Amino acid sequence: MAELKQTASELIDSLVLIHKSSWFRRILNGHKKNDLMLMLHLRRQEDLGEQDMRVSDISALLNVTSPTVTQMLNPMEKKRYLDRYVDPKDRRVIRVKLTPAGREVTDETVLVIVKHLNQLVEYLGEADSLQLAQLMRKISDYSDEMNSILAMNDQTGDEKEC
Repeated sequence: MAELKQTASELIDSLVLIHKSSWFRRILNGHKKNDLMLMLHLRRQEDLGEQDMRVSDISALLNVTSPTVTQMLNPMEKKRYLDRYVDPKDRRVIRVKLTPAGREVTDETVLVIVKHLNQLVEYLGEADSLQLAQLMRKISDYSDEMNSILAMNDQTGDEKEC
């Protein structure tokens, strides 16, 4: 059991070091993380053939309320990164789409991400990079599994530890 605690401590130390690194700040390039995430989601939707997203869909995607999304959109709209408009088919629905300036920001961000990830692959090597990717997927799977268990426990009232 003591070995597990030491290993868990090593994981925490590693996560803190990654969090403190300036790697992610370089990707942000002066933008807010949530703003970039939202613009990258909008861009991905565009690439999939959807020219816009409903505010309610953005709310669900980011797991925040619609008023919170509105507060996020206001400064980005002022910077002309996106446009908001009423859905012509359903006037209760507000839609959001990227502007050319928003597309430019997402293009620049993707280029920076690709550059840094390619440099990371060069630094780690192909085998370690693939192993890192597999481990990150396992972390994601574990997190999803724990979230499912917690959701089931919330529904049944069980107090089982995860």
